[in-house]
Amino acid sequence: MNKLNKKILILIIIAVLAAAGIILALNGADEDKPAADNIESRLPFATGYGMEITNIGSYSGPYMEDASDEEVKDIMMIQVKNTGEEAIQYAEITLSGEGEEDAVFKFSTLKKGQTMTVLESTKKKYRENACYTQASSANVAYFQNKPRTYPKKLEIQPLDGGLNVTNISNKDIDGEIVIYFKDCDGDMLMGGITYRGRIEGGIKAGEICQLMSSNFTKDNTKVMFITIDGE
Repeated sequence: MNKLNKKILILIIIAVLAAAGIILALNGADEDKPAADNIESRLPFATGYGMEITNIGSYSGPYMEDASDEEVKDIMMIQVKNTGEEAIQYAEITLSGEGEEDAVFKFSTLKKGQTMTVLESTKKKYRENACYTQASSANVAYFQNKPRTYPKKLEIQPLDGGLNVTNISNKDIDGEIVIYFKDCDGDMLMGGITYRGRIEGGIKAGEICQLMSSNFTKDNTKVMFITIDGE
């Protein structure tokens, strides 16, 4: 085959591939695109210990992780789901990759089947072309006892700026009561942080106690669990 015929054959092959929707990187990979093994291209991504990352992206709004509610823009976030059988009390997930600074996400109180949006702990900006290829879990702690909300003893009513707690049992509760809660958006838990409100001295039967906090909102507060001293 002469040189002319070889050129024609190559052009025909390229034309066929292009018609089939196949793009050839004749001059090397596009440096602006993440590598094929980037975690974002493999979602959902299991991190071990019964957790998986379901989404990676950017977040703008109040910074939730330190209770400061500082307005931030384009902060890196992940959404993590508890796919295991145990409720997670605390965990950390670190994303890493060659040439990338580690991105660390710390969170608490994630029950079986729940999903949580967690912001990067140092307010690292999200970059579309970042290449994180590994995710590792550390400092994972499970609840020793199943988290309880005592629905037969306590009725919880979230309010804007407060929380009404009513003792609906027929007995006084003498031990200290601590209510742990998180921000939420529908079924999605928002922020790795878990807030808590404390009622010292318990609540008498039929009594209503109000906890005041700017973190309480009527539609976006979810009580995660309650502890009663001595129970």
